[in-house]
Amino acid sequence: MPNTFILTLSCPERPGIVHAVTAFLFGHGCDIVEHRQFDDPIRHALFLRTEFVARGDTDTDATQLSAASVRRWPTSSRWTSSWRTTSRSACW
Repeated sequence: MPNTFILTLSCPERPGIVHAVTAFLFGHGCDIVEHRQFDDPIRHALFLRTEFVARGDTDTDATQLSAASVRRWPTSSRWTSSWRTTSRSACW
């Protein structure tokens, strides 16, 4: 059974953030099953929630994705951001 994660992110609104997030997930073999975003024009901020599935061996995927996200999360260095990845099973 694939491991499902939920990513929540908030950061200043700029072009390319959604692309960076989706390309990162795609590059790690993940499948996005739900994505919602909200742009706050008053605060010039972006908020997003992306639910995705890591395919293959769930333990390996969870470990690799966690390690990759700490080192190379695309928005960490280019944009000031707050993000968290949570296993969907931890939410229930």
